[in-house]
Amino acid sequence: MVVLVNKTGRPLNDLLYDYGEYLFTVLSAGHAEMMANRQSVLEILDCLDDDIHVQARKLYPDADLPSFKVLERTPDTIKMEYHSMHDLYALAEGLIDGAAANFSQRVEHHVTPTEVPHTYHIDVKLLAS
Repeated sequence: MVVLVNKTGRPLNDLLYDYGEYLFTVLSAGHAEMMANRQSVLEILDCLDDDIHVQARKLYPDADLPSFKVLERTPDTIKMEYHSMHDLYALAEGLIDGAAANFSQRVEHHVTPTEVPHTYHIDVKLLAS
């Protein structure tokens, strides 16, 4: 990534975000069964660890996947605890926006570091179209 940062002059988190948006389209196209019966970005986020990551681990047993624990959920919001030893929260934000675009939805999200190393709270709010 350092090479890409140097070549583009763009900050690392911007590159990770862009890759996250792109990655969602690749993952959703290549693994349509994981997207089946999902109607919104919040539904995708609500089942990441309990469903999608379980299926991903079957396909890629050595993958170092982050964890997403749902802390709160309403019809319009979700608050998650994100943990990754790689601190790739910008990639997660890109994935969230990629998922929202997939469902023609708009969201706003905020990432807040916690006192626990490599752990963040991500608040996502579904916006009116």
